[in-house]
Amino acid sequence: MGTEQQEGPEAYVLSLLAEGKHEAAFELVAEFGSPGCYAPHFAALGQRLWRSGRCQEAQAILRQALELDPERAATWLALACALLSDEQLAEGDRCLVEALLRDGALAPAHYLRGVVAARSGRLSEAADHFITCLEVEPTHRAAAGELRQLIAPLAISDPLLSRAEVALRRAPTPGKGPRRATLSVCLITRNEADSLPRCLESVQALADQIVVVDTGSTDETVQIARQFGAEVHHFPWRDDFAAARNAAISHATCDWVLIMDADEELPAESSAQLDGLLAHPIPGPVCQLITHTPTHGASRYGIDLVGHLRLFRNGAGIHFRSAIHEQLVDQQGRLIDSAVATGILVHHHGYLESPEAMAERGERNLRMIAAQLEADPRNAYLLFHLGHACLAGGRAEEAVAALSRAVELAEPGHAFCTKAVVLLAHGLDLLQRGAEAEPIVRAALAGQPEHPELLCALGHLLERQHRVEEAVEVYRAAARGRFGPNTDYHDFACRDATPRGRLAALRLARGEGEEALSEVEAALRIRPQMAELRRLRAAALISLGRYAEAYAELESRLREDPKDGLAHNTLGVALAVQGRHRAALREFKLALALHPDDVDILCNLASAQQALGDPAAARDTFEKALQLRPGHAPAWLGVAKSYLEAGAYQASARCYQMAAQVSGRAPEVMAEVASARDRLAALARAGARAAQDRAQAGPRSAPSQESL
Repeated sequence: MGTEQQEGPEAYVLSLLAEGKHEAAFELVAEFGSPGCYAPHFAALGQRLWRSGRCQEAQAILRQALELDPERAATWLALACALLSDEQLAEGDRCLVEALLRDGALAPAHYLRGVVAARSGRLSEAADHFITCLEVEPTHRAAAGELRQLIAPLAISDPLLSRAEVALRRAPTPGKGPRRATLSVCLITRNEADSLPRCLESVQALADQIVVVDTGSTDETVQIARQFGAEVHHFPWRDDFAAARNAAISHATCDWVLIMDADEELPAESSAQLDGLLAHPIPGPVCQLITHTPTHGASRYGIDLVGHLRLFRNGAGIHFRSAIHEQLVDQQGRLIDSAVATGILVHHHGYLESPEAMAERGERNLRMIAAQLEADPRNAYLLFHLGHACLAGGRAEEAVAALSRAVELAEPGHAFCTKAVVLLAHGLDLLQRGAEAEPIVRAALAGQPEHPELLCALGHLLERQHRVEEAVEVYRAAARGRFGPNTDYHDFACRDATPRGRLAALRLARGEGEEALSEVEAALRIRPQMAELRRLRAAALISLGRYAEAYAELESRLREDPKDGLAHNTLGVALAVQGRHRAALREFKLALALHPDDVDILCNLASAQQALGDPAAARDTFEKALQLRPGHAPAWLGVAKSYLEAGAYQASARCYQMAAQVSGRAPEVMAEVASARDRLAALARAGARAAQDRAQAGPRSAPSQESL
């Protein structure tokens, strides 16, 4: 990639910082260029860590920020704070000097130099620094207090005393400093007993008031809220999130209001940053926080980061509108489209709920969005969310209709437009209409040719059409692509786990184990806990004969999650390759119990049954796989082989022909077909010779090579 200037920092780097992966983010800065634009983001992360007491981590990140921009005085000051908190006084003081060389009017740096000098017994020097701080910022209350304590018992030099007297005449009188703004945390709840404790625990120390508006819980939600000191109010649910949120706001009594959901959490670093934000005047009535959605896998259509306006000044008439996917508006009902960007993260755990809970939520959302669209049928934003909800609920036809309309009506450049195209392509693919999806994705790529999520969507479509070489090139492009400066509505795994995982899988299919391992390990350096990547790594190790390492990887994964059926499946493959078919059969059965409709597991089970001398069971299992997915080439190959072993040569030939057809004559399939053809030819020759030897016994039919 080049190092050309760009409008803002690359969203992918910011996403890694949001996940705390600063080393990976730092390595990528050179690739994307404009290193200076990332320095404030590294510094902000370092400050959050310092405020939450993680001084060592903060120091490492702040030093990276200084490598990106060594002239940024605020970063030198932040590093000094982290060092001083860690009792590294000399190094901290050196950083304060560096900060002041770049900005001599940085009052906190003068103040901290005074603190260091005082702690080291250099009292006259300390007084000089406190005086300088007050000369720069006359209202610095802490410096004034320190200076008053120093000059009372000491006979300092006349010039210093004179400066001190002048500075103190202008300084605030002793007493309490400016009070920190107070905070009301407002939630709406309904049967949130499982997730609410985590949420309330994360905000309890920060909030001056917690308001919970319950909309009809039948579990322990209300009791849990009261245990955390929340004020609980009741509001009848009427399919209107804005109404419920506004009811919660009406009970807020503090200076600022923070909106949270019960399935969200404010991490310690964010709590510290928000506390610091409230300690000083905030330059605006509304603040944007970043909602980060952790995921277990690399979903191609999951949302990782979205900016939400959820912190605002109380009493200014700010409220919500829209029954679902509600939006913040001012007193006159106008949409608020500008806010103070805080960079503060909120973790949203809702997408990790059980399938049953997700399905129930999806049906509710569908009902509410449909009702809202009756009044506003051209609302592209609502159509986008309708399509998303329909896809999640398995209603692909409705999803495609809604998303097509959303793409048509959306204003160019809106944050959700690219996501709408990706979701639309996925819906069309589910309906076996991939040929329609490809030009839609390519049209979007014309305006964003390096967008990783669009490239991954195209790669998937190409794979489905058996255009493997084209897919490989597209995935390679995705693994070095750009999202741009906007962080909203992107699946950032499309820059690492998704394309590299697919490249690894495709290389494995071609027998390129070393290359597959290289791809998957590159992705694991960024997403080391991702289960899919770990299983792929094990598969690559198996292909290279490195069984001990593969077993260790899989056993580690299964200790974490014994119900990872795909890990059981991969372990079965490792055992089968080593000829341990009975143990492999056991693992495949465990995998199938967890994934009863997975055709790959069915094929592996059938192969184990064949190896253990049960061809009838194997054929039944292969045919069950074909009932689930008639276009599955490995299942056709398995059935063909089982017929071949049973001497049903014509049936075998027809199945080999189907395998070639459904695979698009893929090279690995055609290689097996060729091998079968050679075997049938050999059987035919052997049959002919046997017939000649036993001419008196009458003619025998030779194996047919028909269709091969």
